[in-house]
Amino acid sequence: MKKLRAIDKFNKKASECLIVLKKTDSEQISISPSQGTWSLSELYDHIIRVARTYQIPNFKKALLH
Repeated sequence: MKKLRAIDKFNKKASECLIVLKKTDSEQISISPSQGTWSLSELYDHIIRVARTYQIPNFKKALLH
């Protein structure tokens, strides 16, 4: 049961991120709010890379045990 809740929470957060991304203008996504900060596209790219490399594999391992 805890595993299903964890999967649901993960999917809910991913869906929330997609909703925000879909509502954001493509021009806004690439604008950095200030020098030395990331744009939304850079932020999402980072989140996806970290998720694919570390979080999802570790999440899967944890669910199998």
